[in-house]
Amino acid sequence: MASTQFSVLTVLIICLSMTISLCVAQLPKKKDTAIMECVDQQMCQCELVSRFDKCYQYLTDETKIWFVDQINACEIEKVDPDAYTDGVRKICTHDREEIEPCFDDVNKKLMERVRQSATGQFGPDETKAFEEARVCQTILVINIGTSV
Repeated sequence: MASTQFSVLTVLIICLSMTISLCVAQLPKKKDTAIMECVDQQMCQCELVSRFDKCYQYLTDETKIWFVDQINACEIEKVDPDAYTDGVRKICTHDREEIEPCFDDVNKKLMERVRQSATGQFGPDETKAFEEARVCQTILVINIGTSV
């Protein structure tokens, strides 16, 4: 009797662990991961850096320098604020696993800067620049919707 109970318990544990594994595999990707996949797909794999360069050009000079400084702090490649697309192309030559931690960090800092600019902390031009750059969200939303 004890052997039968042990066998039933073992089967239940195995089934439960398999079910949990299947559920975890079907969970949607984290938003940051989906954004990284989209950016990697467009900038690196499809070489469509110009799409994001247009968005970069909307930023104020102060934010361009700040943004590039954040990227350069990762020490993957040296990016020049005046040659953003060239810098991105160099970064794309690295493995995604090497780039992803930097991307996550810079993305979080950029989102925080957008929030801060909404308070007027960086002046009216900064808020206007981020509003104009919002056209780039369409690029990301379409890709996130198809990559999740």
